[in-house]
Amino acid sequence: MNAHTTQIKLIQKIALTFVFVFSFCFPLTTHAVTVGPVKLEYSADPGTVIAGDLYIKNEETTEKTLYPSVDQFTEQDGQKVFQEDQGLISYWLKTKESVTLKPGESTKVPYSIEIPKDAPPGGQFAVIWWGSVPPKKEKDTQDVSIQTRAGILVYLNVSGNIIEGAKIKSFDAQDGKTLFASTPVTFSMAIANEGNVYIKPKGSIKITSIFGNTVAELPLNPKGLQILPNSFRTFSEYKWDGSIVSIGPYKTEATLIYGAKQDQLVSSKWIWVLPIKMISIIVVT
Repeated sequence: MNAHTTQIKLIQKIALTFVFVFSFCFPLTTHAVTVGPVKLEYSADPGTVIAGDLYIKNEETTEKTLYPSVDQFTEQDGQKVFQEDQGLISYWLKTKESVTLKPGESTKVPYSIEIPKDAPPGGQFAVIWWGSVPPKKEKDTQDVSIQTRAGILVYLNVSGNIIEGAKIKSFDAQDGKTLFASTPVTFSMAIANEGNVYIKPKGSIKITSIFGNTVAELPLNPKGLQILPNSFRTFSEYKWDGSIVSIGPYKTEATLIYGAKQDQLVSSKWIWVLPIKMISIIVVT
């Protein structure tokens, strides 16, 4: 492979990565096409056929023919990573080969996921792209111009020898500190998925005074975000507002609940809130 070819392939990958990131920053609408729903979630047995409809709208002022393509993705700390390897699910997903829409026209497009009887257990994750370039031309062309496309995320857990496992990698107050001059105090927690299916953890961060009174309880993962197998996600910006009288040691306890069996993990630590300026004024007075 000569240097020129290598450079072209590098530019292609950068362009595709840009499109992928852009599409998921604005997952429903781009200048060319609107798709929906944003996300499909299923748990199913081998041999099952799942069916439904997708929504597609041409947002441009000219007639457009849109083509589907399916790619696999993984995640790194909640950020989706595009993979050239399409994975098994790309062969299971079926939909129309193309859709032609007039300006402003929308339609429903049927799709199915045909899970083979010998499908391996675990999670399968894909994105269904709808774009203006046919999949074969998209992969074979040397033209690195960026096409406009939008994607629908697919999260599928196939039953069988399912392993659900999670681990609290870290639980900290802001910047890892334990001493604060005042509230608010923010918390973050990194959770690793050690199983073979995706999980949507929930739970809470409970803050208790030295006298055992619960002063705050912050819900964990209220948006129901997924964590993929062999991945982790950091949940941050959980804020305890406190009050002007918040002073002394406080126990902070994070309870994580995950999986079909509602397994629990707990992590706790103590923090201190000591308003030094206020104390100094009182002492001087």
